[in-house]
Amino acid sequence: LQVKDILPTNADAEVGKIAVVTEQVSNEDNTGRVRIGGVNWKAKSFDGSVFPVGANVCVEKISGTTAYVSAQENAFLKEKP
Repeated sequence: LQVKDILPTNADAEVGKIAVVTEQVSNEDNTGRVRIGGVNWKAKSFDGSVFPVGANVCVEKISGTTAYVSAQENAFLKEKP
């Protein structure tokens, strides 16, 4: 059995992208939502960190309907001039 080209599913294609936190991500409080490319996802912290609304985070993995996110440099969106 040979697999020549494996295309990621829609969810797999989100891994590695930058997401914007729309509801504080806190595993302890069981809260968290992020927007990835215009789509809203339930979110959990990959390492237990808490991320405030407006923070940029990196999508580490997708499991079901949940995005697991980690810290991203330049944590907040820059305002457009």
